[in-house]
Amino acid sequence: MVANMEISKRNSALDITRIVALFCVISVHFFLNNGFYKQPVLGWRMYVMTTMRTAFMICVPLFIMLTGYLMCRKTFSLKYYRGIVKTLGIYLLASIACALYKIFVLKRELNADLVMGLFDYSTATYAWYIEMYIGLFLLIPFLNAMWNGLGSQKAKTALVITLLCLTTLPSLINIYNFEVAGWWKTPNLSDDYRQLVPDWWTRIYPLTYYFMGAYLREFPLKLKQRTKLLIWGVSIIAFGAFNFYRSHGKAFAWEIYNDWGGFNNVIMTFFAFSFLSSIRTENYPVKLKRALMLLSDLCLGGYLVSYIFDNLIYAELNARVKPMPNRLEWYIVVVPAVFVCSLALSGVLNLIYRGIARGCTALRSRLKQTSAAPQPVLLETERLILRPFRESDADDVFAYASDPDVGPMAGWRPHESPQKSLEIVRGFISSGEVWAVESKETHKVIGTVGLHPEQREGYSFDYQLGYVLAKSCWGQGLMTEAAGRIVSYAFETGAKTLFVAHFDGNERSKRVIEKLGFRYAGHIDDGCKRYDGAVLGESVYLLDAADFKAAESEDKPAVPAARN
Repeated sequence: MVANMEISKRNSALDITRIVALFCVISVHFFLNNGFYKQPVLGWRMYVMTTMRTAFMICVPLFIMLTGYLMCRKTFSLKYYRGIVKTLGIYLLASIACALYKIFVLKRELNADLVMGLFDYSTATYAWYIEMYIGLFLLIPFLNAMWNGLGSQKAKTALVITLLCLTTLPSLINIYNFEVAGWWKTPNLSDDYRQLVPDWWTRIYPLTYYFMGAYLREFPLKLKQRTKLLIWGVSIIAFGAFNFYRSHGKAFAWEIYNDWGGFNNVIMTFFAFSFLSSIRTENYPVKLKRALMLLSDLCLGGYLVSYIFDNLIYAELNARVKPMPNRLEWYIVVVPAVFVCSLALSGVLNLIYRGIARGCTALRSRLKQTSAAPQPVLLETERLILRPFRESDADDVFAYASDPDVGPMAGWRPHESPQKSLEIVRGFISSGEVWAVESKETHKVIGTVGLHPEQREGYSFDYQLGYVLAKSCWGQGLMTEAAGRIVSYAFETGAKTLFVAHFDGNERSKRVIEKLGFRYAGHIDDGCKRYDGAVLGESVYLLDAADFKAAESEDKPAVPAARN
């Protein structure tokens, strides 16, 4: 199946990175919720927990670096900004889930605070990351314009180093008070540190991680995987010991050096991300890659709703295990439990979101005004009849639309039943945008051609041409013949410009487009997110009425003869 082919090409290392980041978040919350920050840092158990807390703090930086890695080529467009809709939708659903938990389990009143918490990100208790991410998302096209405008590796390296100096260097330099006796032996005697370098810009650490992710995509670290893993492991041990030393004898000090943008996290995250994103996954079974893709898609919701299970489980743990250091052993039970439960609830929220999204799409389709579009009047070619659909065509449509080699090439799931085909046919009839392609020889419907009054950001046109043909009819020039007649009809009825696109790798569609006379207009790297989660690139083409008529007047028709 084409869907399986696309998944087999997916870089599942990035899915693994996102899943690891979520597990690290939930692990960090183990220390947030079990009383760790109130316990004096003494003894081997606290040493182990301090090292674990140090290791897992790469969670948020990993998420941000992954954002930079994946989105560093996005450009300013309306379509780009629509990409935040799902993030906001999952955030809203997770907030509702947290609010319901607080009302029905924690017995809190439904008041203005819970409602207004949707806007100050407090209803979903862990939603501070969403507040940060919204701002980052809005900036990304402009950050990318700056990044891609730099051109050379030298300039991009200089930008990353500059940001590191602004956001990370203070966490290495400004953490001592040389005037306090014994500052080097017992640094926790004072938390009033001497500032030696400017530290105002430390708050923009998300930009540092974003550009680090973009940098590693363009200039991967040229080290062996085992070397990266070794450096990552050594840094965990070293920084764990450093944090134990800094807090020894007192409550753990959450300071600039071990915060999200601190030098501890920058170094660990850099090597962790480089290692994780370079895992060789091309030989993973398709089922495993699909499972990783689905789990990765659940991570945002899992992060937001993990508060619910944290609140439930840690209340029980803290009540049953009184000496705080003895809670260490429960990590291997509690954290996996919260991880699995959070992903499960996130799965429910994602199903709800998809249902709402499908409903909105259907409603928008019903409300869309199509009266100005050319209606599917009866047209003919040498071998084909192009006519409006009838409900009785559903069986013919199912015959070709159930083929796994047909639908995915056009971005839709193969039909699973004649009833599904009937629903689609009814949609064709309702829209008035799609012609049934009937073979004169067999009197069967063998495909569709449509003129859709949709718009694409950055392109100006009247209608988008779309078409599908039964696999048994490929290679006979039938789609060129059918689509060519529809193109002619569109210009005859007043269209000025037509748009058409094909997904990367669809060479058959490309040949049809070229035969129809369309001119290449560009490529969209993330043109479509298909039903199976695969992100497909698109090549796009335009055809103007003036060019079409000029070609006709020169006896070089833009639309080839019927049997080409």
